[in-house]
Amino acid sequence: MLFSVVYNFRCEIISSDTQIDAYVKFLRCFSKNSSEQSQTVFNNNYQFILNNINCDVSENMDQVPQNSFKLQSLKLGLQINCQQQYCYKKDPLQVLKQIYKSIDLREAGLISTAKNQGACGSCWAFATIALLENNALNQNKTNNNIWKDLDLSEQFFISNVRGFNDYCQGGEFSTAINYFQQHQVTVELETNYTSVIITGVEQL
Repeated sequence: MLFSVVYNFRCEIISSDTQIDAYVKFLRCFSKNSSEQSQTVFNNNYQFILNNINCDVSENMDQVPQNSFKLQSLKLGLQINCQQQYCYKKDPLQVLKQIYKSIDLREAGLISTAKNQGACGSCWAFATIALLENNALNQNKTNNNIWKDLDLSEQFFISNVRGFNDYCQGGEFSTAINYFQQHQVTVELETNYTSVIITGVEQL
């Protein structure tokens, strides 16, 4: 008996849906406007998902894939060294005596909470900020104090890694973290620099 994989419970998109059916559900689910370009991009991404069972349908499925932009196209005035060497960090998890059915690293105090980047192609910034938050979270000297609830601003980071990203059109995690390390970029709290999602577009 054949069965269908559910790619998005909220949108009711399943693997047996045709491209047009999935696209219509996608538009309705995320309140998107239809266009030829949007449908073409969605179809390509949907076909990729059909061949990769671990992937899911998201609200960014119809975005032009500009995250693969080349850094040289930005005509960078600054240079960074991407060949940094970093110290090895010991695994914070103890050796398990048994395999648990499930585990939530947030409950163990090992990672910060997940965040929603909305329709803004800023995953590179969210990944960088998550790394910084979790690094602070797992330092022994900052454990069990105010830094346990550290929430840094992705918006501030996006705006201040100057020349090394294309804001909501994409960026590079490896470049951003090296820029941060070499230029001592200040980071701010989310409460001071908050981004706002209006009509599905990240307002910078």
